[in-house]
Amino acid sequence: MTATPPARGRRKLLKILLFFGIACAIGGIVYFNLKKETPEPTFPTARVTRGNLIDKLAETGSIELVRTVEIKSTTDILLTRCATAVLSPQDGRDTPKDTPI
Repeated sequence: MTATPPARGRRKLLKILLFFGIACAIGGIVYFNLKKETPEPTFPTARVTRGNLIDKLAETGSIELVRTVEIKSTTDILLTRCATAVLSPQDGRDTPKDTPI
């Protein structure tokens, strides 16, 4: 018996572990270098004091729509009976409840 099969298996395992180790190291370096830190937002502040009104704003005009959206709905339902009385468009008479349409 020779010692080559176990040595070949160890080499293969060593190559796999080395590959994954290098891949993890490269992935970690890329992740930490490309990770962008978002800075805390800063807002200008001012001390509040009591005083006279200096400027005032008065505008007139109208508000115009940027775009108009039309919403339509469709159904695939066929009504066979009416649950309530309905005014008939042809002759203006009421259709009684539970009458076939």
